[in-house]
Amino acid sequence: MASQYLYDDIESFFVSLMWSGDKAYAQTPTKPWFGWIYISEFNGFDLEDYTEPEPDKIPILKFKIGYTLNLAQRTEGLSASTKTEKAIQDSSTIVYAWSVPRPKTFETKVLRFLKAFIHTDALLEITTGKTEIVHGLTLDPLVTVIQLCILEQCLEHGYIKGDNSVLKNQVMGYMRSPPDIIKDKDIKYYGKKLSKNVSYTMDMAKIVKIVKVQTYPHNYMVMKPRPTFAQYVFDLQPDQDKRKDNSKLKDATNITSASILTQPKDSGIDYPFHVGACVFTKYKDTYSPCRIIGYGTGVHHGQYVIEWIISHLNNGELTFPTGSNGKYKIWMTVDGERPRHEYRNHGDLITWKSQRPRQRNPDQSMWPTHVVRLDPPVISSNNNKKISLESNKRGSKNEVKGNFYKLEEITDENTKLNRLKEIAGHIFKLKGNELKERVKKLADGNIGYKETWRVAILSGLESA
Repeated sequence: MASQYLYDDIESFFVSLMWSGDKAYAQTPTKPWFGWIYISEFNGFDLEDYTEPEPDKIPILKFKIGYTLNLAQRTEGLSASTKTEKAIQDSSTIVYAWSVPRPKTFETKVLRFLKAFIHTDALLEITTGKTEIVHGLTLDPLVTVIQLCILEQCLEHGYIKGDNSVLKNQVMGYMRSPPDIIKDKDIKYYGKKLSKNVSYTMDMAKIVKIVKVQTYPHNYMVMKPRPTFAQYVFDLQPDQDKRKDNSKLKDATNITSASILTQPKDSGIDYPFHVGACVFTKYKDTYSPCRIIGYGTGVHHGQYVIEWIISHLNNGELTFPTGSNGKYKIWMTVDGERPRHEYRNHGDLITWKSQRPRQRNPDQSMWPTHVVRLDPPVISSNNNKKISLESNKRGSKNEVKGNFYKLEEITDENTKLNRLKEIAGHIFKLKGNELKERVKKLADGNIGYKETWRVAILSGLESA
């Protein structure tokens, strides 16, 4: 039994690199036969995304977790973006590692424990290693989770000499079930639901208090002045980065966002705007024009993926410069790159008619006046004949519900808001606040906009 001990006591383990880990290039294996557990960052993200992440960017932040027997060889293998018909890999760089025995066992424990933060459906199907990509955690809590998984496995497999039964029971109690929420330093990181009605929040402070030791490597703790841990790991330099660009480090798929769906039927939105539609949504505190380029997946399913359109206000008229392809030009970063994808809910979008009621629509093929359904539902009229909403063209004679309204009124952009309210009240047999609540529930939008009432009416007709 003694031959399997790696450390004579728990104190020796807690001052070792097997516990703390360190920057990948700063280490040699603890034992010649040990392998590695590593964290790699994706080169598609900016340095600031990892060292000083903004709260709204954390949900799409990604790291790759893996194991290897040869750290240098694996670093080389991950460095370049590759794309074929069968496989896609986005460039990443190993930044942190632990030297451990049987590294596959430790990796399996980490990935199973973080299963709520692994969103395979948010990546393209042929993405390599997508079951090893962790979403929505910053570096600090991720490192601590891996440390605790290593500790748990060392206690489980008897790698540390001595009577560690009390600590083992305490640690394994916390580490037995995968969390779907991780709380670290008063910040909560949300994974996907592992249960509809039950959630498990892992409070880092409580379990670290049990361990009673620092979690950072010695090389970091002796630094004066001491940077943040992420700045230490990424070797953040105060001088401007003067290194040359490397085209191999470019994204193969834009790993900095989830993949994009293009079919409205897959969007998860009941009455979606189509891809290519131009609408308005808030940029900071002002409504700005944008174009829908697709629908989100994974944690962003049910949302639109948008890009911002360049616009100019001249004498009260909004104009849009176009490129050689005839499409509106979009905002670019200061480096001339396409910015990252942004996501918006259906209720966040408004149409040209709502935002610019006094300016003529420049192109109705680009600026829809209302949401459209590809396969309009079929409803019944009073004479029991089937009428498709597809037939709601201008001049249609189809009438519903005792001639109270025509189907064409619902989708006609000239129909007044008050008229749509009258039609909704007639259909739902409700008035006042009860009617507004029904409309908000069906359309999930602002009841001050005609589009919200149209969507609610069409939804009501479909279920009638």
